[in-house]
Amino acid sequence: MSGFKNVLFILIALLLLSACNTGVQDEADENSNSQNTDEETVTDQDNSEDAEQANDGESNEDLSNFPEITYISDKIEIDQYEMMVETDNEGSRVILYSKDGQKHYKSVYVKDEKRLKLLDIHEGGEPLINEVIQ
Repeated sequence: MSGFKNVLFILIALLLLSACNTGVQDEADENSNSQNTDEETVTDQDNSEDAEQANDGESNEDLSNFPEITYISDKIEIDQYEMMVETDNEGSRVILYSKDGQKHYKSVYVKDEKRLKLLDIHEGGEPLINEVIQ
């Protein structure tokens, strides 16, 4: 009977040890996946920041080539405002219109849909423009 107890004890010990090792490996895998995700997020953020920094320096003359500027100039006197591209990526472009350091208008142009929105930041309410342009 003593031999049976020893074998049973050894089997239980092996079972417990193998269960502990499995948990350690799973945890290591999770940490590895978490680090990869973090690295991808940092890379995506860096790419977004680079794109935005590249567009921040555009002057009013450079912006005149954008198709939405003609429609916006029909609603506001854009010559009175300093225009700054906040975002310009594959899907959309956002331009802020400032005067004396205060933001007055914001335009959002969705490139795929050719939809333009012009918003009065101070007044709020309905957009001054909300239409598909040619």
